[in-house]
Amino acid sequence: ESSDEDTSNSDNEDEEYAMAVKEFKNFFKR
Repeated sequence: ESSDEDTSNSDNEDEEYAMAVKEFKNFFKR
């Protein structure tokens, strides 16, 4: 269970990070 949660959390963090970078780049472009 713990292992599964860890992998899931990592995946979620990765997605959130990618989204944040995208938004940050968009904001910076302005």
